[in-house]
Amino acid sequence: MLTSKFCGRNDFYSTKNSLRKELQSDIEEYKDDYNMVIQERENKRFVFVHQSPQHSYRKFLVDYLRKICIEKELTHCCLHLATYILDVFMDNHQIDPKRLVMVANTSLILAAKFEESIVDIPDLDELILITDKTSVSYYINLEIMILRFFRWDIMIPTAAHYVHYYMQAILSKEDIKSDEKPRNLIFELTHFINKYLDELLDDVHFMQNYSPSRLAAALIAASRLQLGLELWNENLTDFTKYSKDDIQEPLEALLLGRKHFNCITCNSMKINSEKIVFW
Repeated sequence: MLTSKFCGRNDFYSTKNSLRKELQSDIEEYKDDYNMVIQERENKRFVFVHQSPQHSYRKFLVDYLRKICIEKELTHCCLHLATYILDVFMDNHQIDPKRLVMVANTSLILAAKFEESIVDIPDLDELILITDKTSVSYYINLEIMILRFFRWDIMIPTAAHYVHYYMQAILSKEDIKSDEKPRNLIFELTHFINKYLDELLDDVHFMQNYSPSRLAAALIAASRLQLGLELWNENLTDFTKYSKDDIQEPLEALLLGRKHFNCITCNSMKINSEKIVFW
């Protein structure tokens, strides 16, 4: 006769600690490979020259995407990727203002297909109903057009992606006081990180002027400062490959407000009308 065997409490925690050590070992083993791959993908980002003829519509479009993501409970990664797709596409095309919401919807759907489970992808018919009432075939054609423009590759890491990755190293033993629970610190840090991630979307110049990994590191540092923690530590330097000096500039812009931010790209480049494709 087969008998059931349950682990005792000590056996359970012993097994749990063993699995945790194995997982940590696996993370360390593949960390360098992962960093190399994600860095290669980051380097594939389009050069953003801030020449969109539709820039004045951007605030409305980002607020619209943010509203849909909140209503549908989509992730920050989805929202940031959708905004990146929208920004880059607008930066290289002159679009009829009546079609901008259509472009925003398509950017969101493409991002959701990469970032969300299939049941959470926004329903196209619903988006059409509440916005422009354009036929589905137009959206399909636009989706293909955007994918062709991005050379069928939109798996590009954003600051939101990097933040989730860096969260593994956000706290060190020195950050945790004897009477403090790590879970509470993580919860409070996450609150400020989400706040900064949301604010980041509001200014395309700030969002696109720094690499996503550097911005994410600055977000982590700013959030740590909000809780009275040391700005940076060796653990984060080792994990992110950024030193305290590397993140100083975007960190100051975050803490002082974007009005103090000076967009180097806008000051050094003139609009190149030849790059703009009319659509």
